[in-house]
Amino acid sequence: VQLNARAEKLLKSILSACGINGATLNSTLRTYHDQARITIEQTLPRDPGVVAYWYGNDVLDAARRMSVEEMAVWWKAYDERNNSYSSNHLRNIAMDVVPAHSRGVFAAKTAELANTTGTNVKRILAAGTHGETVDHVEFMFEVTNFSS
Repeated sequence: VQLNARAEKLLKSILSACGINGATLNSTLRTYHDQARITIEQTLPRDPGVVAYWYGNDVLDAARRMSVEEMAVWWKAYDERNNSYSSNHLRNIAMDVVPAHSRGVFAAKTAELANTTGTNVKRILAAGTHGETVDHVEFMFEVTNFSS
């Protein structure tokens, strides 16, 4: 799902400040089906501990015993019961970024902005952090034009 104009402008300004001329977005807003598929097909086989770390043992147990379709339904009900979102991709405030180059520079600049009031950058989980394979960036506002 494409970024909205506000998120695109902020991401481009971060990249520009780093001297980076482009990036690939691997993920923005996710559905529960997307979240379940990524968890079951990618994260769980790579490292079950990462699933437990990010989402808790209930989600890990569900991922181990359910199909993607079953887990999507279960996960949505789980979040509704807990009155929360398990992932900020589901909340529509997160994106997974692969800068064209200088990943360390991008991560450092984004982390600096996350620690500066008024930048609208909430946080970054740089590639390698807790099993992240991309730079997971969160903004203080929705990043697409679609409702979460």
